[in-house]
Amino acid sequence: GLPVAGEQVADAAKNEVCEELGFMPAQENFGLMYEVTWIGSRSRVHVSMFRVLAERDDDVNFSDGEVISGEWMSVAALRALLVEKPEDFVPNCLRAWKGTEDRGFVAQFLK
Repeated sequence: GLPVAGEQVADAAKNEVCEELGFMPAQENFGLMYEVTWIGSRSRVHVSMFRVLAERDDDVNFSDGEVISGEWMSVAALRALLVEKPEDFVPNCLRAWKGTEDRGFVAQFLK
């Protein structure tokens, strides 16, 4: 999601979690991992990557229709899916995942 004019990025991220995943994360379960800006020939993309922890499976509720489904999977299964079906992912999300791996956050947070 994108922040509206004057909205703090962290507040926008929490609102997106609430809208798309159906719960408001507790402060201790939410935090900025990193920020990066990509400059292309026709666009500039600034990504803020946050870590969000759902304490229970039933915290997640795809009720607003923006997210159709989701599932828990291992990091190895996600890596395989990224190779097998990259077309299933938004290009900027693929770049964000690569940035997350390159910075060591996958090993640190997703064991």
